[in-house]
Amino acid sequence: MNKFYIYLFIAFAFLGCNDDRKNPEKSTIDLIETKDNISNDTNSFFTLKMNAAVKKDGDLTLFYLEDGQNKITRKNSVNIPVVGNENFQTLTFRIDKDILPTRLILKFGNSEKSQTIVFNEILITCNDNEILITKEDFFWNFNPNKFVNYDRESFTAIAAEKDGVFDPFFVSRKTLEDKIYLELP
Repeated sequence: MNKFYIYLFIAFAFLGCNDDRKNPEKSTIDLIETKDNISNDTNSFFTLKMNAAVKKDGDLTLFYLEDGQNKITRKNSVNIPVVGNENFQTLTFRIDKDILPTRLILKFGNSEKSQTIVFNEILITCNDNEILITKEDFFWNFNPNKFVNYDRESFTAIAAEKDGVFDPFFVSRKTLEDKIYLELP
């Protein structure tokens, strides 16, 4: 299965290579991980698009809980390998049709046990509805765990190893969970 992700990443890398120098400040990479039973009706999928500068190569994983669940699993996750870049890139997570998460966990990191992410905005869509989370509102919607040093003025998250453990992630706050429930059904 890991080879699949490597081939998928290489395919996107080749397709995304162009000599577009019109706007060198903004580099956008859209990576979409899908599951086998996804149809062409993309409006009914829960989609999270994160625009951020991810400084080093690594992985971003969006874990989600559904109604009645209280433990995260790999089955309820979407993983995206990320090529580090100082410029902002758009990273797209798409969850299977007919799933409306009750909680989101955004995990990040790499083998070097160091990662820096500067957040710009997050757009969550489902059923033709959307929630926009600006960089100013990011902290009020996502709570960093103890392995993340988050600067609310520069909108920067720095992953940190503590006592030999490295497990940086953000968990959705109740305010975002309520917005998802009320605005995206």
